[in-house]
Amino acid sequence: MQEREFVLAPMVDLENADGDTTIHSDQKIIHPILNRSMSELLGSILQSNNNNENGARLEKEVDDVKAVRVIPLPRNRVLLFNETIIMGILNVTPDSFSDGGKYSSDNQTRVEKTVQAALQMEREGAGIIDIGGESTRPGAEDVALEEELRRVLPVIRRIREESDIPIS
Repeated sequence: MQEREFVLAPMVDLENADGDTTIHSDQKIIHPILNRSMSELLGSILQSNNNNENGARLEKEVDDVKAVRVIPLPRNRVLLFNETIIMGILNVTPDSFSDGGKYSSDNQTRVEKTVQAALQMEREGAGIIDIGGESTRPGAEDVALEEELRRVLPVIRRIREESDIPIS
């Protein structure tokens, strides 16, 4: 993001949304990793481009500050994608080919068993949990949206009571 003028320019516009060209510290949008405002980052790019037509200085700047890929999450959290993230997968389908329907969410006991499996995955290093409500095995029939929601929502709600782990 910090090396892309087309990304930073609209962010700087947001910093200046009130029309005042003087940016006050409480109006700055601060990059969560670099701790620099969008206007500072854009200024660095523009200055670098003006100083060297070949962009050599900009290239060095970009090499010195690596891009950090993030997905913003609720409660001011982010999921960082510059490192390997382990995804725990729980299939709550009765016909799952990977676990034979072990975590099918047909009743409260199975929901609890599934939640405990998700929490165990988190303890073992999973950074995100995927809850599958429709089988992807070859030849599986499509599942109606209502049925998929009936399968996944009780599990998602219970996991959320116990953990803030991202859920897909």
